[in-house]
Amino acid sequence: MILHSTKRKASPSPSLSSTELRVYDALADGQKTTAELHALLGLQPANLRKALRSLVAHGLVRQHGGQGQATWYQRTDSSELASRL
Repeated sequence: MILHSTKRKASPSPSLSSTELRVYDALADGQKTTAELHALLGLQPANLRKALRSLVAHGLVRQHGGQGQATWYQRTDSSELASRL
């Protein structure tokens, strides 16, 4: 996975969907729950879950909680990601 820099922030590879990019960008200012992302982006819950699963699978986002606990997501530390490449 290659990150490229834009004027405003680093973005993941263009192989991600536009929905995945929107979710990734929404996490730029810190962790958010699924409900917060839904309110912010207005995505259908199924589409949001699919994008989050993909971002987690790509190693760009980390999931915390779950299994009956509150779940929130945050971007993976870029230095940690760079060490995997």
